[in-house]
Amino acid sequence: MAETQTIREIEEQLIAEGRSERRRWASIADLMMRVEQNELYRPLHKSFTAWVRSIAKAAGLQESTYWRALKAGRYVAALEESGRIEADEVAAGAETVEIAERIERDSNLPEGERQEYVDRALRGDMTRGELRTIWQTSRPQGRQGSPAEAKTNEAAVEAAAAQEDTRPWTESSVIGALYGGFKALSHGPVILSGREIPVASATTSGDRRVDWMALCKSGLVGFEIKVAPHDLEGDRKMGDYRTAVDYLYIAIPAHDDMIELARANAGEGIGIVAVSKANGVQVYKGAAERSPRERSDPNAVLSAAKAIYRMLEIPFSRQ
Repeated sequence: MAETQTIREIEEQLIAEGRSERRRWASIADLMMRVEQNELYRPLHKSFTAWVRSIAKAAGLQESTYWRALKAGRYVAALEESGRIEADEVAAGAETVEIAERIERDSNLPEGERQEYVDRALRGDMTRGELRTIWQTSRPQGRQGSPAEAKTNEAAVEAAAAQEDTRPWTESSVIGALYGGFKALSHGPVILSGREIPVASATTSGDRRVDWMALCKSGLVGFEIKVAPHDLEGDRKMGDYRTAVDYLYIAIPAHDDMIELARANAGEGIGIVAVSKANGVQVYKGAAERSPRERSDPNAVLSAAKAIYRMLEIPFSRQ
């Protein structure tokens, strides 16, 4: 009974942390690692993965929110064990830690340079945008070969792409496709972006969270990501986001059934974009621009400020 009570207390804390506007990934990671290492999820759940799924469902969040925090926590724990950094020195968000881990693991930079960038980023001396640029310019690109090798490689890439198209889309893979193909939306380049961004709701006293939001020349562009039919059919809160961003889209995998469901469920003014590995980002319905009256509403102004602070990973304080 004591073990069950312990896991329940941890679950309540994880749900509260996940829903919090100032979500503390390190606290989430610490709790999750404690459950994993001591197998506290048993006997209520058959596996750790099933337990994480239940927490995300109870919190009303994507599973990736918790997995990202856990991955970041494991990486920082390994660095701390090696003596490179103390956990209390880490001032970066979970997404920044994730990019740092990629750079250290896969970048073609010299080892000393990789470690320097990673340590600076984790201590908060480098922005996520700067770190992402380093990753994009130092990630493995493969070697150039002869024309015959190029043709063989092209066939291999096509075969891999065909195989990849059979894999289910996740929220993370949809966001990756949106980020890479954002120019298709004609809103200008992405200046800042973030996941699970809190916005003021017109129908509830608390905040809602937009799955992915980008700040660009056109303003704030929000995306509600739906990877399965039941996600589209059961969502009745998309209208809450309509006045919180300048443009709102439903983002879906480019499957015929999903496109038809999106057309049937997208409310007035909400756009539809579909992503595929073959064609990138395609716009099926444009999003209407938020009106000047909606944009100047005090709640909308406050919501926009909180969203930008969240994307900058700066705690928001209403003075």
